[in-house]
Amino acid sequence: MESYNPAGNSLIEAIKKRMRNLHKSKRELALDLHINPTAMTPMFRRNSMQVSKLWNICTVLKHNFFYDLAHKFDSNNPQTNETVINQMQTQINELTKEVERLKIENEVLLKVVGK
Repeated sequence: MESYNPAGNSLIEAIKKRMRNLHKSKRELALDLHINPTAMTPMFRRNSMQVSKLWNICTVLKHNFFYDLAHKFDSNNPQTNETVINQMQTQINELTKEVERLKIENEVLLKVVGK
């Protein structure tokens, strides 16, 4: 279950915007990154990205997305911090509920198979 990740989603949108500004397609970016163009679609659907991939994208697109991310969550902005904390708490609550559901499901399955 992939949950909403505001940092990841805004990062992907920022990369797409930079690509549009440079008139660069996903295929062209893939070729510049020396990866299979078919790998681009799943990469753009995920809400996270490996640092090494982001580094390579920064290099190819000549833009520092790390800087953008760092300033998006400015520690001097309590509203941003509160928003991030609330989003994380919501995610924790959802995951806790899922863990409880899976524990119950596991117990039922163990009873069914007789263990």
